[in-house]
Amino acid sequence: MDEKTLIESFMPLDSIGSESRREKARKPKNISTMHIYWARRPTISARAAILGGLIPRSVMDEKHVSKMAMLLKKAYTWDFMEDPAKVNEIRNFLKKFHGNEPIRLIDIFAGGGAIPLEGIRLGCETWAVDINPVAYLIQKGILVYPHIFGKKLIKEFEYWINWIGKKAESELKFAYQIPGKMMMPHAFIWAKTIQCPNKKCQAEIPLIKQFWLANKKKKKIALKPLFSESDNILQFKIVKDEEIDFDPKEGLIKAGKARCWKCNSVIDKKLIKTLFKERRTGQRLLVVVFNQNGKKKYEIPAKDALLGFQLVSEKLKQMRDVLLQNGLPLVPQEPAPPQGALGCSTANYGLTTWDKFFNSRQLFSLMTLTKLINEAQAEMEHLEYDSEMKKAISLYLAFTLNRIADYNNILCTWHNRSENIGHLFTRPVLSMKWDYAEINPLNEQASSWWSFGRAIKLVLEHLTTIECKPANLLRGSSTPLPFPDQHFDIVVTDPPFFDNISYSDLSDFFYVWFKRTIGHLFPEVLRWPLSPKSEEIIHSPDRHGSKELSKVFYTTSLTRAFKEAHRILRDDGICIVMFTHKETEAWMSLLKSLIDAGFQITATWPIRMEMTTRMRAMKSAAVGSTILIACRKRKSPKDSIYLPEFKKELQQYLMNKMNFFWNQGIRGIDFFISSIGPAMSVASQYQSVKKLSGETVTTESILDLTSNFCFQFILEKATGKTFMKKDDEITAFYLTWKMIHDNDVLDYDSANKLAKAFQMDLSHLVALGLLEKNLSSIRILPLHGHVGNEMKQQHQRMFENSPLLLLIQFINLLQQEKEPEKLHHLADSITRENMNLFSKCIQLAQVLLKIKSVPSYDKTLLHTLLTMLQEKNYSVANP
Repeated sequence: MDEKTLIESFMPLDSIGSESRREKARKPKNISTMHIYWARRPTISARAAILGGLIPRSVMDEKHVSKMAMLLKKAYTWDFMEDPAKVNEIRNFLKKFHGNEPIRLIDIFAGGGAIPLEGIRLGCETWAVDINPVAYLIQKGILVYPHIFGKKLIKEFEYWINWIGKKAESELKFAYQIPGKMMMPHAFIWAKTIQCPNKKCQAEIPLIKQFWLANKKKKKIALKPLFSESDNILQFKIVKDEEIDFDPKEGLIKAGKARCWKCNSVIDKKLIKTLFKERRTGQRLLVVVFNQNGKKKYEIPAKDALLGFQLVSEKLKQMRDVLLQNGLPLVPQEPAPPQGALGCSTANYGLTTWDKFFNSRQLFSLMTLTKLINEAQAEMEHLEYDSEMKKAISLYLAFTLNRIADYNNILCTWHNRSENIGHLFTRPVLSMKWDYAEINPLNEQASSWWSFGRAIKLVLEHLTTIECKPANLLRGSSTPLPFPDQHFDIVVTDPPFFDNISYSDLSDFFYVWFKRTIGHLFPEVLRWPLSPKSEEIIHSPDRHGSKELSKVFYTTSLTRAFKEAHRILRDDGICIVMFTHKETEAWMSLLKSLIDAGFQITATWPIRMEMTTRMRAMKSAAVGSTILIACRKRKSPKDSIYLPEFKKELQQYLMNKMNFFWNQGIRGIDFFISSIGPAMSVASQYQSVKKLSGETVTTESILDLTSNFCFQFILEKATGKTFMKKDDEITAFYLTWKMIHDNDVLDYDSANKLAKAFQMDLSHLVALGLLEKNLSSIRILPLHGHVGNEMKQQHQRMFENSPLLLLIQFINLLQQEKEPEKLHHLADSITRENMNLFSKCIQLAQVLLKIKSVPSYDKTLLHTLLTMLQEKNYSVANP
């Protein structure tokens, strides 16, 4: 592969991105429905990366272009892997390019298995490496067993799902049946409770975040609180449509602070945490949910609705001493992530062992199903099942149990839009939930033993459609790797996301149940009390003593892993890395590791794979694009280059790339992140970049330089160069923030980096009233917000050196003070002084109106400004 490949010259970003988003939205048959693993890539994006790295660019010449283009267009679709003829066609193409020798592919951070799955489906001899035992078992279920046993496995799995399901119904029915009800409940909605600390009150406070039960366009149902000063227990009733005479969005707890419904006392976060840690809390059943012919029906629970729950509590005590085949107790009392663990805050509320993540009925159900899975294995032994088939069936039964655990714990919430339970890991964190939903695992609809069994069966049917050789799995560290030098043709991998996800801490939630269901079948994989953590390559300060030491560990460990990838890769091979992160610090660590490992970056491509409706995208400046980075072994780097020459080369190369990204519709933080790769592509060609003094320019400085070029490019694109003044850094800063970031809050380092790009000091911007500084973050204030004293003084001068943004804010100030005469006098005076300045001010308003992240109130202000212009009959061309 000495010549360039497709990924080094061209990638159909739109089609790959749109199909990846479709795959994420398409749950049936998607491997994510078999078992969750965090940040697993869509299989289509993995397929695109592999094909892009294996197909030579020359096939797109006139001789092959039509046939190859059509084939690739088919390959980048979900349905492609259900058509054996199409798959064989692409496999034959790859054989033609690479000879009769097998193409060897490795993923050194295989995680949820998407990349190696596409490797085996494309006919490669594939290796998957990961240190996490849960990841290894998921890979076993996706990459190995379906391709050994084929369709026979599906029939066997279905038989044992039914075998366990029928036994579970007889053993668990009493726990969910409500006396006098013919219909079994679908779910239960609970609230955790505390007692009001006001000694004169001491009412029970249900910690309810909001009161909606169904909030759809044609179906509105809410739980209405009935406040009574004579009662210490809050009562409720179900109300519908016109009966809803209150705002159901306003609950009794917000941002960790609770409000007593009776005396209006506010209970702060610290006290609430203390109450939970000291187990001085309770819980209350609020609503019973029934599923009648596919429609949800809600009822206030009668007194006997808790009878089954109370009976379970007694039986649970009897099961606590039961030991499984491997000597483990049924109850998972292993430690949960401690306080300070990355992304895990539940220890702050007393959830210190894994059994505490479930109420007694949830725990009893999971323990009963665990016992039945062990009984099924004993029955398979009696029936003299093949040992590997027994392992395979047991693994999928364990997957089914884990899916129930994910959807049936005290951190699951009721989704009023879909009227279903949301699972624990909608985000890769463990965070407290105040009200929660409990599913009946025996129901025939969603989130049950039966529904999860059907879902896994669909995935198995999908995986066995195409005949593949199983992948080779290695559970262990990627440093070192047990392969000879130059063994692989291609490395495709998705390394850990810096400080985004604590994979091992989160996977322990499933690990403790795996040990109880299949620990004796996979003793080498599940031999630790909890999943190993010391070698896990993440940036987690709680493990390493400080932020700085943790960052050093991450970067050096990642460099060692990439050095191993460099060693086992053929000299003419290619390495493709997928990465997503919004912070330049994370990118700096990744790119430095690649370059220090001996790679040269040859291409980068941003692909928007994420759904814009996902929670992180809605609540933060989360990155929506994944960057594909193509690398080659650096054979003979150019001599060091001095900074002035490097700046010219970088700017020229970046300009071409940024124009391409802009034309592809890449915007916001994604645009900036997409530009990092091309910059390092230029830098990695040289031994080093040096200042004229001889000092080496750091990776961080190169990224700062890149951000400056990127900010200027975005600013010019938005304003069209028609009105911005060279010395108006304040307006430039505000515009660039609004165009790059979807939210108004940034961490201090990111805000400072942006300010530096325009030679601005953050403290000066705070004094002007443009920004607000909090403990570790910076918030950009709306135009209608507070106006600082320094800004007021600036407004009084009103000459050509005034920043355009401040002129607009001064107009707002006059509006707030309700002084229309001064407002019109201002317009007249600016016109007399400098009509051109007034025109620029109006053009800025027109630009701001086009930016989505500008608040609606500010846009009202801007519209007022434009209306005033029309009244005065001024005409200003659009920018």
